[in-house]
Amino acid sequence: MGKKKCKAVVAALCLAVYGCAYRQPAESVSPANFQKWEPPARSAEVKVEGMAKPSVPPPSEGKWGLTEVVDLALKNNPATSAAWYDALSASARLGAAESADYPKVSASVSANFKDTYDSAKDFATRQVYPGAALTLSWLIMDFGSRDASKEAARYALVAANLTQNKAIEDVVLQTAKAYYLYMSAKALREAREKAVEKAASHLKAAEARKEAGVATISDVLSAKTALSQANLALQTVDGSIATTRGSLAVAMGIPANTPFDIEEAPKEVSFENISADIDSLIDQALKRRTELAISTAQTQMAEANARKAEGDLKPSLTLGASTGVTWYEVNENRLSSATDRREDLFSVGVTLNYPLFTGYQYEYEEKRARYEAQSARERETAARQRVINQVYNSYHALKTASQKAAASGDLLASAERSEEVALARYKEGVGTIVELLSAQAALSDARSQVVQARWEWYSSLAQLQYDTGLLGLHGETGLKADR
Repeated sequence: MGKKKCKAVVAALCLAVYGCAYRQPAESVSPANFQKWEPPARSAEVKVEGMAKPSVPPPSEGKWGLTEVVDLALKNNPATSAAWYDALSASARLGAAESADYPKVSASVSANFKDTYDSAKDFATRQVYPGAALTLSWLIMDFGSRDASKEAARYALVAANLTQNKAIEDVVLQTAKAYYLYMSAKALREAREKAVEKAASHLKAAEARKEAGVATISDVLSAKTALSQANLALQTVDGSIATTRGSLAVAMGIPANTPFDIEEAPKEVSFENISADIDSLIDQALKRRTELAISTAQTQMAEANARKAEGDLKPSLTLGASTGVTWYEVNENRLSSATDRREDLFSVGVTLNYPLFTGYQYEYEEKRARYEAQSARERETAARQRVINQVYNSYHALKTASQKAAASGDLLASAERSEEVALARYKEGVGTIVELLSAQAALSDARSQVVQARWEWYSSLAQLQYDTGLLGLHGETGLKADR
């Protein structure tokens, strides 16, 4: 019987060694750098689920305004949801850090069997050791490591909550810009349609003059060419409208093929400069920008981590207590002098733990944490400089956009008058087709510049609001205009 058991043990050891031998998993990598990885049949499948369509409420008056678009974006955009879950995760980490204030209690149950065989005397004994234990451990005192860990977790939670706020602000800005871009694309299409109408009227004028015998076929062909070019520009804008509409849908967190439309661009816009000067806007940004608050919280978190690492180098005092019972039962059918008995255990004590030497692990951890805290302070300084530069740039971009918008309006009025004069001169026979088509091209270009200037003004205003921390949750402005 002893030889059989030895053989069984040797066989089990051989199987264990064979099972632990290194083998490259069949599904780990592609066989070559130029071949795609194909998962084997037994490999875990990665299922890509289709996107569930979010609920899209109908527009209140047939078309959405900026407020409705931003509200929908804040509800459906995954960036805000991801930031919120990150904040919940940070809250759970704080709870885990605060758990160090409480004692740790654990329970255990064991059952051990022991067979003893004496070949010389040819008898065996089986002993059974069932037991149960309850253990308590409580950290009574350390030198700041526990408190610093909780403080770091609190600042991490503050940073996570502020990051969620910034995600909301980013979504508002991105959605507002996408809204204005789509609105501008629709306005540009309207301008291109007017250009087509003008080109068609010019073609009729050229054909009328040819029929009257006061113009040549070249005038008609030139007018037809201008009409074809206007139609081509209109078709190009149609493609741009579809693209910008899809970008707005993505910003709102809805599929690009969702049917919706937005309000038309206002006909009259007052391009007023803001009343605040650059210095006051920078002061507001330094007080209100979420990005700076995040940097400050991250710096404080890094400093708390440095204090924790410093505390890990110092001793800690822990209270320990345990109680348990173990039963010793002996099989009576076998020969043995052992008897059944029971042992009760209770112990309580205090342990002082002092890390004398850990291969310099804690020393390097303390240095790393200090360097990270210094790095966080430098990043905070860089963030302040970046915010100042952003406000400076967006302030002057808005001033330039206001000037361009006003100038484009004057240019449009002048181009419209010039085209009217050129058309009248051509019909009267004192002007040429070249003058008329040149005035038509200038008018079409002026309309396009008006649309572009308006989009730049809307976009610059939203960017300045964001950079100063005054962009509202519905895209409304906190900036006051000059009167």
